[in-house]
This record gives sequence, C-alpha cells and structure tokens, in this order.
Amino acid sequence: MEKRFLILVLGVLLSFGCTRTEKENAHLKHLEEGTPVKEAFQVKFLFSENAVMQAQLDAPHAIESKEDGQDVRIFDRGMHLIFYTPEGEPKSDLTSEHGKFKNQFNDAEVWGNVVMINEKGDKLETERLFWNKKSNRIHTKDFVKIRTESEIIYGDSMDANTDFTEYRIYNIVGSVSLKDGEF
Repeated sequence: MEKRFLILVLGVLLSFGCTRTEKENAHLKHLEEGTPVKEAFQVKFLFSENAVMQAQLDAPHAIESKEDGQDVRIFDRGMHLIFYTPEGEPKSDLTSEHGKFKNQFNDAEVWGNVVMINEKGDKLETERLFWNKKSNRIHTKDFVKIRTESEIIYGDSMDANTDFTEYRIYNIVGSVSLKDGEF
C-alpha cells in the first residue's frame, strides 16, 4: 500500500513539474523575441518595386530578430543607405551608427550620428530619424542641423520627403547665412 501511494505521489509531482506557469511562459516569450534568429556580415539589401530599384542598404553586420511578433532587422555596427530615382540615379545618401527595420522593411528607425545628403548637396544632421516607405517620408523630433549652399538652419524637429529635396523644419532655433565658398 505504501509503495502504491509513493508511486501515486511521485506521478502527481512529476506531472506538475512538467508544466510551465504563465509567468514562465511570458519570460520564455520575452527571451525568444530578443534572441537573434539570423546573423550576417557585410550585407547588402536592394529595395525595388515593379522592377525599379528604389534603395540600396550596405552594413557590416545585421541581426534578424523578433519584436512584438514581427521580424526586425537590426544594423548595430553602422549602415549606409542610398535612395535612387526611377532612372537609377542616386538622389540621397544616408549614414548612421545604428538602424532598425520593421514590417518587411516598410518602417525604419536610424540613430547615432545620422547624416543625410541629397543630390543638391544639402546636408541633414540629427541623432534619430524615422522612415515610412508607404508615406515616402522621413521625420524626426530630435534636434536637426541642415546645411544648404546658402545657409545653416537649426531646428527642434523636421519632416521631409525621402529624397530630402522638400523638407519642413519645426521650431527653428537659429540660422546662419553663408557667403560664396563657405559651404
């Protein structure tokens, strides 16, 4: 009788020991979401729509992971992104120390010494920039410095088209006019 009781108790204890609590499941999901799924070095991504190349991204290191249930690509050692005209000519150039792309590359966030230069040579400098492919817009709520051929403009935030030829600076905090040759 004691032997049967002992076997029954051990069986019950073992069955409870094999199930996870909600807290354990949540913790495991959290670990899975932040864990890299893929890793690559010296990567190049080409973005096209209707067989027309729109952009090219080069980075020394890329990690693919999951965040909120969706694929995320993280570029943690710098990145260089070139946007192209429909004719295949470069129209703007973006570099940053870090980048994160979500929604099948439809949403992006880049940060750390973000520099963007358009085909006219206008230069944007900021610490963080967001890009949405669907709206074809870039924006930031961080401090910006934009240098054109004739002036330097400082502001608290900015919104622009992807090729950075049309932009709006919000809350301009200063500007400096440049003489010829000071660019």
